[in-house]
Amino acid sequence: MNFKLAGLIAALIVIVISAVVIYTIFSSLDSIVKNAIEYHGTQIMDSRVTLEAVEFSLTEGRGTLRGVRVDNPDGFSSEPAFTLGEITLDIDVNSLASSPLVIEKVHVLSPSVRFETDESGRSNLDVLTEKIRSFSDTSEPAEDGGEETRLRI
Repeated sequence: MNFKLAGLIAALIVIVISAVVIYTIFSSLDSIVKNAIEYHGTQIMDSRVTLEAVEFSLTEGRGTLRGVRVDNPDGFSSEPAFTLGEITLDIDVNSLASSPLVIEKVHVLSPSVRFETDESGRSNLDVLTEKIRSFSDTSEPAEDGGEETRLRI
């Protein structure tokens, strides 16, 4: 076998493997994002965060989260602190590589918030907010020293 034919076969194998990897990533993107939101949301809020479904269309710049639920923190009822039936973001795909990132539309369906206080008078929403702030305070700043991403909604 000559070297040109071997090189061509190797290139074809790399292309096929790359196509399979790309297809696998894009076909499972929704579940990857769902798992990431549930895992990191739970870590940040120190309360369980769950979603029923996630749908992303990268070409349209649209993402939809369905059945969002954030449980109450410890010391409060077993009812969720809040739920969202659906939240959809439409992003200007042309702004993805620039600042500000342009969010053209935020659409929220069926929001429900449960406000409770504990024996000390603290509310469940205050506790969740404190958890988010304490996580933000301990997060390390970007190392690249680049400009902060700005949003326009």
